[in-house]
Amino acid sequence: IRKHQEKKLSDTPSHPFPKTFKDLQSLLTSYGLIFPHQKIISSKEELSQLKSLYSPLVAKTTDLELKHKEKLGAVIGNVCDLGYAHTVFDHLQKWKYPVVFQETITGGREALVGFTQDPQFGWYVAIGIGGSMSDAIADRAYCFLPATRIELTQTLKKTRLSTLLTPIQSIKFLNNLEQLQACVLATQDLKELEINPLFITENSMIVADMKRG
Repeated sequence: IRKHQEKKLSDTPSHPFPKTFKDLQSLLTSYGLIFPHQKIISSKEELSQLKSLYSPLVAKTTDLELKHKEKLGAVIGNVCDLGYAHTVFDHLQKWKYPVVFQETITGGREALVGFTQDPQFGWYVAIGIGGSMSDAIADRAYCFLPATRIELTQTLKKTRLSTLLTPIQSIKFLNNLEQLQACVLATQDLKELEINPLFITENSMIVADMKRG
């Protein structure tokens, strides 16, 4: 008798809440997002792994809830040798999280993609110019989710970011936006996901930093 059976299994994918930087990276990678070549370092003994990366490196705390990282000194660039990497690691340890060292991304445009779940209206996405210019330039357009490709395209066209992208880059950006939408809608207990900056180069989209809530 299945009279009191729980609801049937759904065909819709569902993912656990990503607790760590590595968890979130794995989740986003499964949706086709790309990250820079990097190493996540938890102890000084692991710093020798950085020899496999090309300098200069950018180092940052992997605290996924920390906002305004650059203003707080939680992002340090131009790491060119192991001696300085040790100093940087010591500094970033005050946030008590592992430190990610990434190869520096050169060229391309910096975008912001932010998903937020409003208690009353549900999910919406904000897109616009990201990176160091995201605070200086008020460039945001919003769209409630789930959104169609047409709705996402119209939202992008409302931004200054859209004027900086080539037609091919715009298509690739929208592809990533659709993948991210599917990801956030399927992840359990996620309330917020921000990728800033998302580097838009000639050939790819690269996640340089991210936050979640």
